[in-house]
Amino acid sequence: MGLPSLTDTVGNMPVVKDVDARISPLLSDLGADLRTWRRHVHQHPELSFDEHRTAEYIESVLASFGVKTERPTATSVVATLQGRDPGRTVALRADIDALPIQEETGLAFASAVPGVMHACGHDGHVAALLGVAKVLAAVSGELSGSYRLVFQHAEEQTPKGAPELITAGALDGVDVIIGQHLVPTERTGTVCVNRGALLASADAFSITFTGRGGHGGLPHESADPIPATADFVHAVHRLAAREFAPQDPVVVSVTQVHAGEAYNIIPSAAVVGGTIRALSSSVRTRLATRVTELAQGIAALHGLTVDVRHEFGPPPVVNTPEVADQVAEVARKIAGVRQVTDIEPVMGGDDYAYYLERVPGVYVLIGANPTDEASAPYPPHHPRFDFAEAALPIATEVLLRSALALAQADSREPLLTPSSS
Repeated sequence: MGLPSLTDTVGNMPVVKDVDARISPLLSDLGADLRTWRRHVHQHPELSFDEHRTAEYIESVLASFGVKTERPTATSVVATLQGRDPGRTVALRADIDALPIQEETGLAFASAVPGVMHACGHDGHVAALLGVAKVLAAVSGELSGSYRLVFQHAEEQTPKGAPELITAGALDGVDVIIGQHLVPTERTGTVCVNRGALLASADAFSITFTGRGGHGGLPHESADPIPATADFVHAVHRLAAREFAPQDPVVVSVTQVHAGEAYNIIPSAAVVGGTIRALSSSVRTRLATRVTELAQGIAALHGLTVDVRHEFGPPPVVNTPEVADQVAEVARKIAGVRQVTDIEPVMGGDDYAYYLERVPGVYVLIGANPTDEASAPYPPHHPRFDFAEAALPIATEVLLRSALALAQADSREPLLTPSSS
């Protein structure tokens, strides 16, 4: 279905008359380009903070559309396209980094870089945003508002790229932001738009119990950190079930335990590491506090000292409900979209959350199952991960038409506010 005329609205927002007649053919012609861009980026992956060739490629493609770019950081690219008439400034974000994984897909365009792979769909995100750029470059003189395209480095690694871009001014003057992620766990043609929490905070902890080492046959002469470690692992895994309400999902996972080097030596220290996840800022803070208190209490019980360190990653991704409603309404009118729905929040994280702490916005999940079955054969971060390239035109159109609807708002309407987590 096409966009309405000037007298109609999308999500209570007026849209430029006849713009659909211009953009629909441009969108229809994008398929080969989207595949070319995706496959080039996939074949030449780069890790976080090392995306130099990727950024150069993005700049070269944008330059071919006549789009000027800037480098807020060494490996990120930002471009702004200005419409003819006043309106909102809409930011659109795509992450561009890859993962330290040896690819095993067997694709003809598989990674040419040993040990590095696009195993989370970022190559597709880049392609979709380049598609948006190509269409906007052709019609921006007929539109209202302005469009800031953010190709972000370092989503996968801590420290994250989003805070660097915010500090560098990438969100200055932005009224609303849109992002999207391809998800092979959903059928192609499905668009998931949550009115609130979508992804969890992603924090890590490292706890060192220190006692007094000694002979394995004389444990009474030592202060053994291993029993304390065992007690902590059991206790911390009970937190979610016994101290947090079922409607406040949390995850506590111990993923590392390190102690000792010989069978007959009691070590002087043991280290426990893991991750904690939550869907609200208040629960996140309480969870970290309880992990610390448990470690301190168990250390005291065993006569040990303890060092607790938290590495706080991205906060929860919480969509602005009003923006989510508008984007969902737009998505329902797009050919190729079979279903617009919400999903149970996912306990993975994304540094897109930092943007949503500062401006209203939405993070959309685009179904991209390569088999069109109910479950994907390989999940993100797997060496055989892949997604359906048929999802790329849908992702591009959802981003583009949502941006148009949001940017061409009546400037007299009050601005939305970021969601509170």
